[in-house]
This record gives sequence, structure tokens and C-alpha cells, in this order.
Amino acid sequence: MSAAILVPLLMERGSGSKMMEQYQRANLTMLDSTPVPKLDMVTADFSRTQQYLAEKKAPFLPFLPGELRDLPTAGCKTLHWNEQEFSLTCFRLPSGELLHLFVIDDKAFPSINVGDRFKEMNGWHFKCELISGMLVMFVSRAPMPEIEKFI
Repeated sequence: MSAAILVPLLMERGSGSKMMEQYQRANLTMLDSTPVPKLDMVTADFSRTQQYLAEKKAPFLPFLPGELRDLPTAGCKTLHWNEQEFSLTCFRLPSGELLHLFVIDDKAFPSINVGDRFKEMNGWHFKCELISGMLVMFVSRAPMPEIEKFI
């Protein structure tokens, strides 16, 4: 289902910042389409999600930043955008809200500046970081103080 949503959002290759905005918008649209993303694998174990993504040859983070490593996962899935494979791993925050972690190879975005602050779009809080050659996008509807505790 998410592929059907992402396909119309594909755009011609352009500047890194324009492509980044399209990628962010596509991911937020996908998250808005259902109450909970339909995951390929459902598990509370982060290492199992990353093993699954590695088997599918999808981009993933072998380690987690901050306190995120202490949270249980809801599961993961592989997706495609602009001919690039990327992954989604969902974490359960203590409040019950989900924290979504999108990972894509940073080569998908020529010359980007990710910034260092959270942004807000349609009720979603999101932030991008470059980690180990990957562009990582953190997304949640949880209150900012809760999100910031784990990133």
C-alpha cells in the first residue's frame, strides 16, 4: 500500500534540498495514510528488525543513537522511493506513541544540508541526521520532550 502512495510523489531528480523535501513529504504522507504502518516484520526486538533488513539488503543502522536502543520496536519494513530502497523501523515510546526511523543511503541526496533541529509538518515532528553514510529521519507525533529523551 505504501508503494502506491509513494509512486505518485516521485519527482524528477533535482537539487538535494528539493529531493530531501520530497522524500520527507512522501514519508509523512505514508504515515498519515493509516493509523499504524503495515510492517513487513512485527517484533519488539531491534536486532531482529535489523537482521531482517540486512537479509532484504535494505539500508539500516547497526547501532542506535542515544537512549533509543532501550526502546522496544514495533517492527520494520522495506520501501522504495525515487528508485532507492530504504527502511522503516518503528519504536514504541513509553507514552504508547510510535517513533519512526527511516534510513536511506545518503547518496540518494546530492549535496544536502540536514540541519540540526526538529521540524513540524501536519502534526508530525521530524529530524534528519547523517549517520555512517546513511540519511536517518526520525518521525513521531509524540510530544517533543518525550522524543528528545530518546534521540
